Amino acid sequence: MKIKLFFLLISVSFFAIAGEKPVRFQVVPEESSVQFSSKAPLEDFVGKTKEISGWVEGNAGQLTKVQGTFSVNPVSLKTGNRLRDKDMREFLETDQFPEIRFTLKQIGGMKLLTPGQKGGVTAEGSFDLHGIKRTETIPLEVLYDPTKQELQISSTFPILLADYQIERPQVLWVKLAEKVTVTLQLVLRP
Repeated sequence: MKIKLFFLLISVSFFAIAGEKPVRFQVVPEESSVQFSSKAPLEDFVGKTKEISGWVEGNAGQLTKVQGTFSVNPVSLKTGNRLRDKDMREFLETDQFPEIRFTLKQIGGMKLLTPGQKGGVTAEGSFDLHGIKRTETIPLEVLYDPTKQELQISSTFPILLADYQIERPQVLWVKLAEKVTVTLQLVLRP
């Protein structure tokens, strides 16, 4: 009990002096990644990037008042095949839509972040992809490590291409998957 109380005090004092001042955590790109995977009858593939920017700001005592934004340049996504990367940039129209962005509006599911323990939350916000903005609710696992003074955020969630008016690619006569699965691993520090 004393150890939990000690970590709680560290957490609250780290996130806010006397519980009033929020702390901003920035994404550490070299320790973070975003990837998507697509599965289809003829071809499964994964695209990855470490070119992620963003921040989250909040107070451990009031997780409902967290704000933040995260973005990825879709050109930085690499599948391991240059021709497929070129086709992907065409389907995503990266010249016209050079950014994929999630703007956090609210957190649900957990009221207090317990240091050293993963907690499940939902992040509701505006997801901007291919020029379409939609409200999405994304499941997150969040861990605050007070010894490293960092937040670790992970998630896996689906995106339907039709929701963002992205034409489904086709190989020969078979269309590729209508859904991609996004996986993110983020490390953030003040």
